[in-house]
Amino acid sequence: MSKWNNIKLGDLNEFRSETINPVRYESQTFELYSVPAYEAGLPEIVRGCEIGSSKQRVQEGDVLLCKINPRINRVWHVIRHTDHSLIASSEWIVIRSNKAYPQYLLWCLRSKSFREKIVLNVTGIGGSLTRAQPKTVAQYEIPLPPVSKQWEIAATLDTVSEILRLRKAQLAELDNLVKSQFIEMFG
Repeated sequence: MSKWNNIKLGDLNEFRSETINPVRYESQTFELYSVPAYEAGLPEIVRGCEIGSSKQRVQEGDVLLCKINPRINRVWHVIRHTDHSLIASSEWIVIRSNKAYPQYLLWCLRSKSFREKIVLNVTGIGGSLTRAQPKTVAQYEIPLPPVSKQWEIAATLDTVSEILRLRKAQLAELDNLVKSQFIEMFG
């Protein structure tokens, strides 16, 4: 049991959707937060004429939670990389709040307990065709400590995550070294 109050995401979320059809701005360049770009960790930089469907406007500090196939843990913190307009696929649930530090919110939405909730309440026929429903997700609660504590929690988790990333890279290097030594010794 948390010592902080819980809050429903819907009560926390101040985002009001604004749709844009980028084709109408064919020569304008956009920073596009698409689902395929998530793995690369950077939004796509594309001209409006290259984007085939309507998108939603987002802003720096928004947190994106992927609706499509939610068993894959895709949560993205929008950070401006260029001066171009920021847009996102409609496959993202956008969460914007002045009460939650975005990086803390990102960690809450990536948590095992949150992921278990979201996966239990999907629609669709299964596999990659499942979707999280925004109205259902809006009912899920997260703990909401004071913002100073949110910063502290997020910083700790960011540090641990970076250490894990570095350790995994070291293990991969050691594995390659063992393989190369084996080949050198035994052909």
